[in-house]
Amino acid sequence: MLPSREVCDGCSSPTRFGVLLPTREQAILGRFAASPLLGFARQAERPGFGSLWTGDSLTPCPRLDPLVVLPVVGAVTSAVTLGTAALTPALRHPLVQRVCSAVCDWWC
Repeated sequence: MLPSREVCDGCSSPTRFGVLLPTREQAILGRFAASPLLGFARQAERPGFGSLWTGDSLTPCPRLDPLVVLPVVGAVTSAVTLGTAALTPALRHPLVQRVCSAVCDWWC
């Protein structure tokens, strides 16, 4: 349960916590099924986490592509903010990154 406004002693908004989606673990284990990741996202949203995050890395720890994961997670969640904890610009052509980011923004 997240703190209410009363607990914040004059805060303009309550403290919100986020969680990192396990995209790295799925890539390392070679488990690319969407349903466990989407289930994780739904479960994280239920207790009131304010945001879900993905990372980005080619080496040494590959991950599922955040610009693919975010729109899919956005389709099954409704009350969380989505974002990238890191986005490596050298991995994508700038035009492709811009289009993917726009799709994420539009769908999510």
